[in-house]
Amino acid sequence: MELYGYDVLDRFIASLATDELDRTLEAYFIAERNRAARSGADINRAWRTTRDFILETLQDLSHTSNDKAKLHELSSHIKRWELRYRNLSPNPIPKRIHVLRALPARVIEELYTLFKPDSPDNPFRSEPQRWRNMAILLCLLHQGLRRSEALLLAADAVKTGTDERTLKPRYWMNVQNQFEDEDPRYCDPPSIKNSQSIRQIPLSREVAEYIDAYATNYRGRSPHPQLFLNNRGAPLGVRGLGRIFDRVSTLLSDDAKQALQENLRRPRISAHDFRHTCAVIRLAHFRAHGNDEDDSLAQLRAFFGWTYTSNMPRLYARAYWERQIETVWNDDFDAHVDALRTIEPGGWKECLS
Repeated sequence: MELYGYDVLDRFIASLATDELDRTLEAYFIAERNRAARSGADINRAWRTTRDFILETLQDLSHTSNDKAKLHELSSHIKRWELRYRNLSPNPIPKRIHVLRALPARVIEELYTLFKPDSPDNPFRSEPQRWRNMAILLCLLHQGLRRSEALLLAADAVKTGTDERTLKPRYWMNVQNQFEDEDPRYCDPPSIKNSQSIRQIPLSREVAEYIDAYATNYRGRSPHPQLFLNNRGAPLGVRGLGRIFDRVSTLLSDDAKQALQENLRRPRISAHDFRHTCAVIRLAHFRAHGNDEDDSLAQLRAFFGWTYTSNMPRLYARAYWERQIETVWNDDFDAHVDALRTIEPGGWKECLS
């Protein structure tokens, strides 16, 4: 309007003045973007409405034009504008920082204290809640399960057999969805992400025994076959799981919250933070046992259920090299805990030569 007057759009659209419309749209976009930067107002909707109105009106008019040359020119302009303005926004959303790093050691220490069933600092009331929540923590932190995968575990998730090579007991769990047709969780039901996510992963003896003890002694009777239940005996849902970590996050010390912020995180724990931590620990474990990077990343794909084309293992490899963990775990439960405690908050460490 400032360039050509208040009736500018009507005149340019009626006369199919493509060059003037091009300059007008560009000037309008720049003006709106500057206004958004100054005021912080969300003007995406106004921009989309203006852009779509002009393009759709021109498309309708192009079908009524008898001038083939003008019709071809107009069609070319419309295609060019669509390509130019498709992904532009006067309110560009800041890119979210994806933090693929292990949780700081101090945070891990406090979480173990808050989740341990017999801890005086445990905020959960009943014994079943305490044992259930600790079992959830082990599934997320030690097994690297996605929250949906943990919520889909069956009550008999822990399997046992004999290792044919060592003749010693071995433990594992099958990650799959057995409850698609009978799952009563209608609000945000968990699901398996992809076909590669259906997998079998090993368990340490301590983790296996803890989960089995919870399932046998504290889970209680329920008509539902899922491992983790809420207080009403129904399968625990995504929101219920989130409330567990919300509550624990409020009890972290100021030092732990500061450590999270220094780690480029919010002062709140999410279920996926444990998967990040487990991935970095696992990669360190594979590397320490002499596996080269390609073999280690292939093992990560199998363990964490990533597709063959996923770039996630490479991102975790970067996290591993950014924060070199000096002590790594093996399949022993205590060794894993000790490895988690070696993660130092903040700073860089020299990469291995």
